[in-house]
Amino acid sequence: MYINSIEAKKIGKENMNFQWGASLLILALYTILLVAGNAIPVIGCVLISGPLFFGLNYVYYRASFKEKINGWDLFKGFEMQFGDSFLAFVLVQVFSFLWSLLFIVPGIIKRYSYAMYMYILMREPELTATEAIAKSVNYMYGHKWRLFCLDLSFLGWTILEAITGGLLSVYVAPWRMHAKIAFYNDLYEKKKAEESGSANNAEAAQAEDAKEESEVKFETPSNDDMTVDPKFIVEPEKIDFPEQE
Repeated sequence: MYINSIEAKKIGKENMNFQWGASLLILALYTILLVAGNAIPVIGCVLISGPLFFGLNYVYYRASFKEKINGWDLFKGFEMQFGDSFLAFVLVQVFSFLWSLLFIVPGIIKRYSYAMYMYILMREPELTATEAIAKSVNYMYGHKWRLFCLDLSFLGWTILEAITGGLLSVYVAPWRMHAKIAFYNDLYEKKKAEESGSANNAEAAQAEDAKEESEVKFETPSNDDMTVDPKFIVEPEKIDFPEQE
């Protein structure tokens, strides 16, 4: 059973309360750097957005396990996975744009399909950008509506953010990010468990098949099996020889 929006928000709030100040400052730093990147048209934003988004996932993932976080963690994408995080970000933007050309709804749906790509790349750095995107599509299959409901549950808070001129964002923004990471953690772990269980079952089936093929059974006939039916016994023909005088 996967967690619902209420449970994800509850877990997210608990994780946020543990390090609210650090979570807020890092999210604020992330936003400031993105705005600064936009000062250099196209190139600046594209170059830093992917690695920074990787770092943001890394920070909130660590915070979800009550690990101490700091601002330097936001730059992990530049240190660990710059090439893949950059490429993955560009590909997702391009794919989402192309899908949106078919109308707005398909673009939104694909956005939710790609939602976990950077999180997966952070959890499995051995994957390439395209592999992380494909895995996100696979994991989010059947779960896009759940994530949409989680986002929708923050609608009231988003309206209050607008009314307060963004002041309420200091509380809502970290909470929203923590809730999403809680959703991703739950989905990722259960999908990995399903994959592990399927792999173990497949290996067990293959081992059983191989065992059956390799085993050769020899049956030793019993004495009863060796008994010959009397009707099959042929009596030797009696030959009369002439008597000698």
